[in-house]
Amino acid sequence: MSSMDCPDTAKTCDVLSPSDSRKVCQCSTDVLCNADEGTSDRVCSIPDAVCIPRCTADEACGEGQRCDTASGHCKVRGDTGAACTGEGQSNCDYGTHFCNSNVCTPLWEPGCPNYTNFPNKDMLGTTGPILYAARRVSVSTDTVLCGTATPKLVKVAFSAYSSVPFPMTKGDLNGFFRVLVAGTVREGTQDVRGADYTVTGDNRERAELIVSLCTEATATTLSTAYYFTGGNFLCFQANF
Repeated sequence: MSSMDCPDTAKTCDVLSPSDSRKVCQCSTDVLCNADEGTSDRVCSIPDAVCIPRCTADEACGEGQRCDTASGHCKVRGDTGAACTGEGQSNCDYGTHFCNSNVCTPLWEPGCPNYTNFPNKDMLGTTGPILYAARRVSVSTDTVLCGTATPKLVKVAFSAYSSVPFPMTKGDLNGFFRVLVAGTVREGTQDVRGADYTVTGDNRERAELIVSLCTEATATTLSTAYYFTGGNFLCFQANF
């Protein structure tokens, strides 16, 4: 079989698998699958590159998959309770879930005063970089960085995932903001030292940003919140 033997609905001739040299006509787009039909009833299967009927319900898909009715493709489940591996987005639904202990879990709902008092909620969304976790890193006294009025230095690490690669350096990072308890917005990258910004993942899809915050010497708690433009709002209460 050669490419000349493949119909217009399957432009590519390729082997079935690395271990099976038999050849099959493969599609590359949904449009090709419907070229001879004049309809949109067929799609080009993502894993197999062959034309198949559009799915209209989850029942048409295999185990661990669900039907994306907008595209007609069966996709790996990424909703609440779906299996996942690793951290960040994994195969979980972008902008609404993250992979937590091998299970797709909804992102944290913001309930802090920082969010209640935040006036620019229209800047948030589910398509920008997503903050999915936060943890206290350390608490120390640093009068050089924080001064004598607010000498206690609290470091908090925020983890994020993105559909586009994060920049390699903090200086190229844009759209990251801190929200104070009163709802006041400040540039967030000024809280991150150069060495406290790290990027991971084959496509630089994950980042950790460790923010350095100063508070009074007698303080035992600190409420903070951050967001990326077009992303979610993540509150964090550091107790120490």
